Amino acid sequence: VSTARNTGLDMAGGEWVAFMDCDDILKEGFFDKALPVTNTEADLCIFSYERVELMGEEELVAPLMLADRTYNTASDFADDYVRTGHLLVYSACNKFYRKEILDENGIRFREGLSFGEDRLFNYTYLRYCGSVTTSSIRMFRYMQRNPGSASKRSFPDYFNTIMMLHNAKMDCFLELSKGTTGTEKRDFVGYDLSTEMGRMIDRFSEYPGESRT
Repeated sequence: VSTARNTGLDMAGGEWVAFMDCDDILKEGFFDKALPVTNTEADLCIFSYERVELMGEEELVAPLMLADRTYNTASDFADDYVRTGHLLVYSACNKFYRKEILDENGIRFREGLSFGEDRLFNYTYLRYCGSVTTSSIRMFRYMQRNPGSASKRSFPDYFNTIMMLHNAKMDCFLELSKGTTGTEKRDFVGYDLSTEMGRMIDRFSEYPGESRT
């Protein structure tokens, strides 16, 4: 995935860059609706989307929604994320990035990772961008139907990768956040670590090999 995306980034010639995965379906009319959002001074545009779980003939739809808001700086954005933990920062597929910022700072996806390359890419980009816009416009439908997808298979080095991603997230947001208190930052660190540890433990029954890494 990272190699393919990096090849696309090297070839892209537009002002903005966006990504789509094979299990995403773009919402009809999205680009027409999103055009006013891109006609701003923002360096990063983050859109809402839908997670769709296919259960036979039934679709279970969970909208992942953001408010329509512009943060004047990446630090303002980081402050809000430290306090709320809900700004859809992980995926690269619900965002528009300025190509100029990516190229000038050599920002590319880390190759060789089993998962988490999106997060590292976003954490790096946030350090270089100015204002950030979030939007209630839904960009795509994330279709969950493949039992062999990255979220549903075993990873021998799962623990070390998760801890690396946690530390990268803390480095990014604790450095960028200038308006939060020490207590808010400690709560942010504790909540993220406990959440990740809980997810790891929940996987042990299905992937017992991960509990020995």
